[in-house]
Parts: sequence; structure tokens; C-alpha cells
Amino acid sequence: MCEPWMSLSNSSSRARSISMAEQWQTVRRHVGQGELDHAASLLEGMSQQPAESHETVDILNGLACVLAASGHEFQAVAACELALRVDPENSQVNHTFQQLNAGANLPPIFRRNSDRPLRIAIVSLLFNWPSTGGGTVHTYELAQFLERAGFTLCHIFAQYADWQVGNVAGDYGVSHMAVPFAESEWNAPTIRRRIRETVDRFDPDMVIVTDSWNCKPLLAEAVQGYPYLLRIAAMETLCPLNNVRMLVDAEGTATSCPKDQLSDPAHCRQCVATNKNLSGSLHRAERDLAGFDEPDYPHRLQQAIAAAHAVFVVNPIIADLVAPHSRCVRVVPSGFDVTRFTTSLISGIRSGAKKPLQILFAGLADEFMKGFHILQEAGAVLWSRRQDFEIVATSDPVGRLNDFTRLMGWQSQADLPRAIADADILVFPTLAEEALGRSAVEGMACGRPVVASRIGGLKWVVEHNRTGLLHEPGDVAGLVAALEQLLDDEPLRQRLGLAGRKKFESDLTWEVILDRHYFPLLSPSLSEVCRS
Repeated sequence: MCEPWMSLSNSSSRARSISMAEQWQTVRRHVGQGELDHAASLLEGMSQQPAESHETVDILNGLACVLAASGHEFQAVAACELALRVDPENSQVNHTFQQLNAGANLPPIFRRNSDRPLRIAIVSLLFNWPSTGGGTVHTYELAQFLERAGFTLCHIFAQYADWQVGNVAGDYGVSHMAVPFAESEWNAPTIRRRIRETVDRFDPDMVIVTDSWNCKPLLAEAVQGYPYLLRIAAMETLCPLNNVRMLVDAEGTATSCPKDQLSDPAHCRQCVATNKNLSGSLHRAERDLAGFDEPDYPHRLQQAIAAAHAVFVVNPIIADLVAPHSRCVRVVPSGFDVTRFTTSLISGIRSGAKKPLQILFAGLADEFMKGFHILQEAGAVLWSRRQDFEIVATSDPVGRLNDFTRLMGWQSQADLPRAIADADILVFPTLAEEALGRSAVEGMACGRPVVASRIGGLKWVVEHNRTGLLHEPGDVAGLVAALEQLLDDEPLRQRLGLAGRKKFESDLTWEVILDRHYFPLLSPSLSEVCRS
């Protein structure tokens, strides 16, 4: 194995700043006294500081050597791999890497104690349960299904009353560790330290970082040294304003911003300063916690993505934006529990009278980006021509909104499939780049045709004229035409609905998602997965 003090000596000779040189001196002193954990901790902090690329490589190589000397070979390989991403030709790092891998057949990420089942930690900052948020539901079900598959799993999440995060009602049903924070502790250094301490107690072989918006660098730094998978559930690393790249002009018209903060952080910083009114209070608070306004934030975000063994995103649009900054990006949509959508729900006979035809809006009517006001305009046009339909929305308060719209109230995860099955058409007139459109997939699972905006993940999930019909965002006339076409054509509704169910079964159930995406990552074939 490499001798850490040799690497540290070579590295310090190239340190240019006095502060960096002093830090190297402290590291060498810790190593000389056998205090390797202290040395590793200092090197981890140094690796987060802005530096020339050759200095960053030296720091990471030194960290790899110290970790290896401490017996943490698994984490040492991760530090080496990050250094090689910065400089693939660096001879010193390649030598360290070869020594670490000598005599082994498995790829670096799986160098672990094979006498125990793979241990996986899922780490969240912004998590509550129960929840209707697509990313949060995915986190819970991912933990459930990985645990059922035989992995030793722990969901680690922060609890902070002032933000109302970490609230779990009833029996959560997943192995977990909640990390409670008082108001005085809710700051980046303390969160980083306490999440790390909790992860270390569990001692995972892999960490999945999720539910963290702009705070992904914070959690990535907390688990540095462990191989980690970064899950991007929306556009939270790309759009610091509202996670969906939505802008609204003076006339109230929504538009999609073409920029992203990985490629143009200065533009996104200015956008946030100009359009803070388009961010909710939680977005504003977590940006402050993340250190978004600090000069080093873009570097920290880039490092968090570059250091991840893989980044899972939910649609190809996000993958294309992240790919230049990551070693391995995979399009992995949210999984769905097939037992919630039994084949009996696919029947064309819905409960109650067949008329009027039901158009279901599964979403929050008062959330502007969901486009309920667009649906109301379309409904008024349709109602002036025909009265054979009813728009039903899963919003409160329960009761009739107007002649053609009824609010049925919020639907739990248990109740929603039945509400979908009672409908004839599902409609999603979204104005912003939602990552997937979870309720649209649930409509397909129930064999119902979907009408949706041609935007974000919806245009990937809903295949026009195959599983549903697409229209341009905000286009009332286009929405009217799509709805009228389906209202008039029962065979078309059935054909699109059955095709949607077929796509659900072939691409979107948890069994498929795990077999196709997670299990290959959790077996000795990561390099092949990424190359494909």
C-alpha cells in the first residue's frame, strides 16, 4: 500500500498559498503522530476549498493514502477515483489507484466486506411522511423495495420543527434514523457533522443522497469518502429558483428558462436575485442554508456531482444537462408499486353512472404551475358546446366549483387509484418542467388516457397518439381540441389507456426499475452500466 507521508511531502512542495502550506504541515504532523483520522478530516476539508486542479489532485491523493493507511480502503478508492476525474493522467494517483486495486476482481465501488449483505444508507434533508410529493414518495418506496430485496438499509433524515421537515406520522415501516436539530444547530457545519456521525454509525457500503434541493453539496460533503449515488428528483441542481425553471412575465404568462446553473451559475444567481418572488419560503430558506450566495457554491455543486459514482435523473432532458459534469448519468424514472394498481382498475366500466364523462385533474388547484386555471378556461369553452362531461379535481374544499367542475378533496395514496379508475380521462395542463408527472403515470397504470402539456418529463412519459395526447403549455385551444377528441372517441380512449398500462408494466413498476437500474449498480458491473 502507498505510504501516506511520501504523498503528503510531494504534495506540500507544490502548495502555493501560505494557508495551504500550513494545512499540509498540520496534516504531516498528524500523520507522523499516528493520528490518521485527524489527518483525513483535515484533508477532506482542504479538498472542498477552491484550488488549482493540481492542488486538488494532490489533496485527494493524500486523502486516499491516509484512508488506506487507516484501513478504510473502500473510501480510499473513492478519493482516488475523484482525483482521476480531475486529472486522469496523473501518474502518482494512478500508482496509488493500482496499489489499492492490486489482486482484486471487483470494481472499486464494491470493494467491501463480502461477509455481510450490502448496506445502503439513504440520506435526506427535506423529507416528511406521508407526502404526495413525487420525490418524497419515491424515496420512501425505494427504501421499502430495497429492504424487501434483502439489502440492509437505513433511511437517515433530518428533523427540524421550524421547517417542518422530518415529520413522520404513524408507523413509517422502513428502517430509519431521524437526526433531530434544535434551532441553534440548524446550520451547515452542524448538519454536515451530525449527518456524518449518523452515517458512520450505520457504516454503509453505499449512500444514496436525495431530498435535498440546493443542499445536495451539503449532504455530499457529509458523506464524503463513502461511494454515493446522487438522485435528482426534479431540476433542483439545475434551477435554484424553483426547481422547474419556470419564469412568469408581467402579464402572468409562464415561460421556461433555457439556462441551468451547472453551465451558467452567474446567470442563475442573477435570476434568483431578480425573481425571488417566484420562490417559496422553503426554497429561500434552504438556499441560504446551502450557502447558495457564497462564492464557492458553484464549485461545491460541481464537486458534489463529479464525486458521485452515479447520478440518477428522471428524464433525458435533465440527463443531457448533467452529463457534461458527471462520470455516470442514468435516466431512472420513479418506480411505482404495481399492487396499488390491480388489473381490476383497468376495466372500462367505472363506478356509478357512465355519463357524464369524467375528466380528472389530479393535483393542487391553487398551485399556478399545475395549470388548473388553463383547464378552467378550456372547460368553459367545452361547456359552451356540450354538457356531457364533468371536471373533477383532487382539491379542497369539497363541493361544486361551477357548472362543470367539482372538487373531491385531497386523495391519499391508498384512495387515489380508485379516483383515477372512476375517471375517463386524466388531464395535466402543466406550465413548468415537472421532472416526471407522477400522477400521469398513475393514470396510465389504471389504463386511462392522459392529456398533458408537451413540457418537461411529461412529454417523455406520455407518448403522443400512443398513450395519450399532448398540447403546448398554456394553449387553451390545443387543450380543448385534445379533450374533445377523447370525449368523442371511446375506442381511442380505450386504445390509449391500454397502451399506457402496457408501458407502465414494461417500464415503470418497481420490479422493473430495480432490475434494470438499481440492481446492476449494486452488483459488480458499475463500469459496464455507465459505459452503456
